[in-house]
Amino acid sequence: MDNGIKGLIGELYQEAGLLNPSYIGKLRHIIGVAHVGMWLATLLQKKKKAGITPDMSILELGLYLHDIGTPLTNPGDLVVAHVHKGMEFLRDKVDPKIVEIIRKHAIWTLLDVKIPPLDEWTIEEEIVLLADMCCGAHIMSFKERVADVLKRYGGEIPKSGAKWLQENIQEIRDGIVILLPSPTPSFLF
Repeated sequence: MDNGIKGLIGELYQEAGLLNPSYIGKLRHIIGVAHVGMWLATLLQKKKKAGITPDMSILELGLYLHDIGTPLTNPGDLVVAHVHKGMEFLRDKVDPKIVEIIRKHAIWTLLDVKIPPLDEWTIEEEIVLLADMCCGAHIMSFKERVADVLKRYGGEIPKSGAKWLQENIQEIRDGIVILLPSPTPSFLF
């Protein structure tokens, strides 16, 4: 990681309150997401699939900042509000592409009619969503992570949305994976 990026992330974590010891579990999750995301991007670059090359600086910041809104959010509103709080917090501090990654990183955003369909997302946005959906407290499959999110935060997601996610896991996964290296590592799914 570039020292400039590392310094920016540290400053933003400090300002948002993410370095508070009570967020150690969240920091572990973020680091796991960043590792999986950078690994996927490296695989993608090696395969040079369809000429797609992620902007590694934008991707790295998106991966490390995707949950920056967590300490700014009331616990009962975490699923939806941490995205909005993170976007507000970062709006004047980082490239708008990173704010857009924050906007789209949570699986429930696929239920939002204001979010464009997956085939209109950037590769950086897709990688952050996929990496986030494969890392809970540890690396897990996409399907396991959706179940984990619904179990922990299901009360914050409308029942119709939770049902839709469960019924469309395979289609969502396929939509995200289409641009990734083939074969995509099976442990993710």
